[in-house]
Amino acid sequence: MLLLLLLILLLLLLLLLLLLLLLLLLLLLLLLLLLLLLLLLLLLLLLLLLLLLLLLLLLYCYYY
Repeated sequence: MLLLLLLILLLLLLLLLLLLLLLLLLLLLLLLLLLLLLLLLLLLLLLLLLLLLLLLLLLYCYYY
């Protein structure tokens, strides 16, 4: 009886650990996704800045 109870407790603990690990993995994945999104946004901003610079250069060449 006691052995069975101990076994059930151990199993529950293992399940809890597994769940925690899964949650951690999910969190890590989410963080990675967020980082990727941030990088993409930065790249877009850089591209926009470059485009603006090019436009300014064109305007400068047009006026002079």
